[in-house]
Amino acid sequence: MRQQRQAPDAPQPIETLPDARRHGSFHLSPELGALSALLIIGLILTFANKYFLTASNMINLSRQVSIMAIVAVGMTMVIISGGIDLSVGSIVSVSGVVVAGLIYNNHVPSVIAVPIVLCLGILLGLINGGMIALLKLPPIIATLATSIAYGGLALVYTNGYAVPLVGTFKTMGRGYLGPIPVPAVIMICVYILGYLVLKYTKLGRMTYGLGGNEEAVRLSGIPTKRFKMSIYAFSGLTASLAGVVLASRLSSGQPIAGQGMELDAIAAAVIGGTSIFGGSGTVQGTLVGAVIILVINNGLNLMNVSPYAQMVAKGLILAFAVSLNSIKGFKRI
Repeated sequence: MRQQRQAPDAPQPIETLPDARRHGSFHLSPELGALSALLIIGLILTFANKYFLTASNMINLSRQVSIMAIVAVGMTMVIISGGIDLSVGSIVSVSGVVVAGLIYNNHVPSVIAVPIVLCLGILLGLINGGMIALLKLPPIIATLATSIAYGGLALVYTNGYAVPLVGTFKTMGRGYLGPIPVPAVIMICVYILGYLVLKYTKLGRMTYGLGGNEEAVRLSGIPTKRFKMSIYAFSGLTASLAGVVLASRLSSGQPIAGQGMELDAIAAAVIGGTSIFGGSGTVQGTLVGAVIILVINNGLNLMNVSPYAQMVAKGLILAFAVSLNSIKGFKRI
């Protein structure tokens, strides 16, 4: 039988397509890119300030990064699912004042007060998820509204004043487990939990599925509303835990303690490689992103840079990370 000639413009078989690896090119994952950036920034700050790499500063840095990084775990899951949660800062504030009020004003033991507050965080997250999944409100509008409401709730609960904390509860925010600060240990446990949820559970698979193609997930018969509410409940849980740790560290519940933390959490997730379009991202990348933000803040503090200038630097870093993220998104389209 005569062999039929292939048309000149016919696509090449898959086997004959050029392999990028043969030409020496490689693909750097977002997590490795963020880690490389962290190492470069760390080297620069090490040479710029002799106090940066000291043991005391590293311990202080690990304690500082823990609270925001815990919030960023839940935020990462929300962004991967194609949403956003602007209420986490207010949930941090509410959780901090409520746990302080229960322990100081109502004399509730901390072993009971902390689970109550964590359940409160889950409830507030479920309210966010219900408004988005059931009422079909855009996530940015729904969580902006609840951010204002939850922030007002913290102020109403305290009448605008801080609630003091005394006793052994301070250990949660100021104590040590060996040489490691307790907040850092809690952060590591939360990141392990977030990693396991995203990688090995149905909720994790649905998180990626909702961000990648929500309509396809819905048409396959999966209850998307339930999973979407669960994702926001998880975000509320991590924000509430961060609020408890922060209150312990500050020795008081302060009604505006979490103000602006949602922006840091979003920045950490995006800098760590989570796509702002949804569908991709990892908690390990978010951890690197959170460390980058706190390392920059810490280095600028050591160099006596104005806090206003630090806000400018943080905004520029976030804008740069989102720009890179957007370019990748357009390339996929």
